[in-house]
Amino acid sequence: MLKLNTLSGFGSGVSGGGAFPPTYGYTAGGNTGGAVTAACDRITFSTSVNAAHTDGDLDAGSSGGVGHSDNVTYGYHSGGTTGAQDKLTNRMTLATSVMAAHTDSDMTANKKEGWGLSTIKGGGTYGYAVGGE
Repeated sequence: MLKLNTLSGFGSGVSGGGAFPPTYGYTAGGNTGGAVTAACDRITFSTSVNAAHTDGDLDAGSSGGVGHSDNVTYGYHSGGTTGAQDKLTNRMTLATSVMAAHTDSDMTANKKEGWGLSTIKGGGTYGYAVGGE
């Protein structure tokens, strides 16, 4: 999961921290050479320092998911693969940097390798998972 410092989608990351400009960026999940991981790293934008952030770990290993954020309250990681495509969603509360499963946001179909997009207008009203397998 790659997280950007805007509302853009990223492979599978979210950015935010509740402030603008955002304070942190996050990467979660991925493939460690044959096995998927749930691990999360957090980068502090002001120092460019990246470190493990276990409060942001996904509830299950995932590679190739999509991410989106409202850049104020929540960031999401959806889909990916755990050996087979899945549709699970994890939600991070940006104020606390804590990630947890969020079944209300699960995708309607299994999907991986897409793009996560978020709206900026109106405070980030919608997030979209576009394309993918």
